[in-house]
Amino acid sequence: MIPGDLTESIVRAIEQQQAIPPMPAGLSMDQAYEIQQQVTSQLCKQTGIAGIKAGLTSGPVQQYFGIDDAVIGSLYGTGRLSPGCQIESTSGLMLECEIGVIIGSDKKPVSLVPVIEVVFLKYSEPSDLNAVNIVAANVGADRFICGEPLPWDSNCGSTDLLLTKDGETVCQASTGDSLEGPAKGLAWMMQESRSRQFDVKEGMLFILGTCGPPVQADKGEYLANYGELGNITFTVS
Repeated sequence: MIPGDLTESIVRAIEQQQAIPPMPAGLSMDQAYEIQQQVTSQLCKQTGIAGIKAGLTSGPVQQYFGIDDAVIGSLYGTGRLSPGCQIESTSGLMLECEIGVIIGSDKKPVSLVPVIEVVFLKYSEPSDLNAVNIVAANVGADRFICGEPLPWDSNCGSTDLLLTKDGETVCQASTGDSLEGPAKGLAWMMQESRSRQFDVKEGMLFILGTCGPPVQADKGEYLANYGELGNITFTVS
């Protein structure tokens, strides 16, 4: 049985961008997903869920956390931002270069889109930072900036990307870094979503995990260049 006050305290922490309160020991991954569903159902009452995100997607990260697969969480409808937006800097806020896929009515991909995910994941007890608790806190979901969508191409390969802050490179990566690229990544996420009983709907955005390392959201002017997929500009103030 998951205590209701645990869910409420996680919801408050996420809403207020505060550290997640101390977590109970011994939670299973199934229990963590149960908590996550309770958390997201409260946070998405008004605007619904905008999509699904992958997390802990790289081999070294999984090895560090002692897991053998990636995890998923939900994107809040309130979290959608447009290019050119301004984000307020705060301790614990990170930026991740990602590639996203928008699905159609038949749950097949219709668009490919560059995405910057704004992640906030901070625990009041440093020892609570583990894979199970990351899942319970909805994998650090906060906000996301989408570039212009392009028509889906089943043969799409990897595209190099470059994130700069005030003209200085802060991340250089490839869209194939996470989950082996868009096609394989989406297939895995759809399967995992079914397994975890996520409600997948037309128009949802699936983001496939970090391409390259996360970047601390320091103040500055940012440009994410995704090559043929386009650019995303934003400011952290």
